[in-house]
Amino acid sequence: DLSFERNEVTASIGPPALHLSTRYIFVDEGAGSGEFSAREEITPSLSSRLTKYWSVDANATIDLSQGNEMRTFGFGLTYACEDCFTFTLQFTRNLLVDRDVRPSDTFTVRLQFATLGDVTTVRQR
Repeated sequence: DLSFERNEVTASIGPPALHLSTRYIFVDEGAGSGEFSAREEITPSLSSRLTKYWSVDANATIDLSQGNEMRTFGFGLTYACEDCFTFTLQFTRNLLVDRDVRPSDTFTVRLQFATLGDVTTVRQR
């Protein structure tokens, strides 16, 4: 019947000094394997390059199908030397509560070398 089963739209605006972006996702209940219920959410994010090497970012995920309930939020700090490495500290708080799932915090430390790849450490509690 040509009705949408999945939609994903991303928009962004602004220079590196203050960059705003948002992502909208809609997945119909009957889409895919049918294992998951319908989902409709929006994820706004804001990033700012503070100096040539340092930047910060923040984001949140809001579940529109559950009365605009916030599901996750996070923020990070990045140091990026183009010729050498990128170092990122990231914090994410998952607010989802469901049966055996409780809210959790995730701390991620990522070191990415320009020529060797990356090393990522994740600590979740």
